[in-house]
This record gives sequence, structure tokens and C-alpha cells, in this order.
Amino acid sequence: MQTNQATHTPGPWFAGDGTNSSEEGTIYCDSEMRSAVGFACGNSRARKLANARLFASGPDLLKALQKLTRQLEEVEQAGFGCLNENPEYLAAHAAIAKAKGGAV
Repeated sequence: MQTNQATHTPGPWFAGDGTNSSEEGTIYCDSEMRSAVGFACGNSRARKLANARLFASGPDLLKALQKLTRQLEEVEQAGFGCLNENPEYLAAHAAIAKAKGGAV
């Protein structure tokens, strides 16, 4: 199963570590932390930083999940397994589609 090409800002992304209040919860697309791609919210400083780390991991997680699902599809094409009946594969495929703005 293939989805549309990603149109997001390429990763890796980095979360501001909160050493100063202006970067707390900020997600950057460069390691020098000059170009912001988003801002995380939270009802506490710890929650805001945890959300920023999760957001920043998005491109890496998407890339890893795409690679894993491609490998599973290759195994299925070799005659092993039935991915359309595998709930974990279907959930992974749905997550990829959600991240890329495609149909689930």
C-alpha cells in the first residue's frame, strides 16, 4: 500500500530543551535551532517539553514506519503472511496515511 509523497518539512527535527523560555516547547527543523516548524503546548513545563520531543520525533518515526511496512510487504509478496488481516500492519498504514494527509 502506498500513500502520497510527504509535503512536510523534512526531518530531522529538534525540540528546544527549555533552557530559555523563548524556546520552551518549540520544534525546530535545523540543529542550530533557528527555524521553527511548530510549538507544543501543555499544562505544565514538563508536559510542554514532552510534547515537543514527541512532535520532533515525527519525521523519524514516519520514516521508520514506512521502511518497516515496506519490508513487511516484501515478506508478504514472497508468500508469507496476509497483511490485510494483520491489525498492527493496518494501524501502521493508517498512521502513515494520517501523517501524510491521505485517506486511511
